[in-house]
Amino acid sequence: MKNFSHKIDNYEKSMKVNSIKERVVWGSLLVGVFSFIILLFDYLT
Repeated sequence: MKNFSHKIDNYEKSMKVNSIKERVVWGSLLVGVFSFIILLFDYLT
C-alpha cells in the first residue's frame, strides 16, 4: 500500500512538469501564430 501511494505521488509530480511543458509549447505556438499574422498584415497593407 505504501508503494502505491508513492507511485501516485510520482505521477502527480510528472503531471505538474507536463503541464508546465504544455504551457510553454502552447505559449510559443500562440506567439508564433500572432507574429505570423502581424507579418502577414504588414505585408498586405
